[in-house]
Amino acid sequence: MLSGKKKRAFHRLVSGFTRARFRGDRLRFMTLTSAVGGSFGRLSRDLQVLRKRISRARYDRDGFSGFLPQYWKINTNEGNGVLHVVFKGGFIPQRWLSDAWFAIHGAWIVDIRVLRGSPRKLANYLVGNYLCKQSFERMSWSWGWVFRGFCGLWAARFSSWYKTSPVACLKAWNKLVCHFSVPVPFVQGRLGG
Repeated sequence: MLSGKKKRAFHRLVSGFTRARFRGDRLRFMTLTSAVGGSFGRLSRDLQVLRKRISRARYDRDGFSGFLPQYWKINTNEGNGVLHVVFKGGFIPQRWLSDAWFAIHGAWIVDIRVLRGSPRKLANYLVGNYLCKQSFERMSWSWGWVFRGFCGLWAARFSSWYKTSPVACLKAWNKLVCHFSVPVPFVQGRLGG
C-alpha cells in the first residue's frame, strides 16, 4: 500500500505525463548526484542554475539547441543526496550534462534517458523503483509541468468526486489536464489586457 506522499507523487506524475503525451512533448528522466561532502541543501538551487544553462545552449557550441525544461523532481537521501528529475524537452548530450553538473555542483555522475510508455505505466515504474525503495525528502515541479495551480484544483474540485466515482472523475481530470491553457495576458506577464 502506498503512503499519502507516494500517492501524491503518482498523481503529479500521471497528470504531467498525460499532458505531455497529449501535446506530443518528449519526456526524459535525469538523475543528478551530489559530490562527496556536497551540500544536500544546494541541490534544488543548483538544478535551477542547470535549467538556465540548458535554456541558453546553442547547437554550434553545446551540441544541442536550448530549451527551458518543465520538470517534476524528488530529492532523495541516497548517498549525499540525489535528484531524480522527469522533464519535458529535447535531447541533451550526456557529456555536456556531466560537465555542466560538475561545474555547477561538483559531481560528475549523471544519467539521462528517454521515457516511453503510457502515463500510468511510467508513473508506476518511477514510484515503484525510485520512491518505494528509498525515502524522499522533497517533491516539487515547475509551473509548466502541468499548469499553475493544478494541485489546488484537484483538491478543491476532484478529490472528493474521485472517492465516489473514480472512472468519471479521472476521465474529466485527464480532459482538463490535456486541454487547459493559460490566458495570453498572464503568459505575457501582465494581468490586465
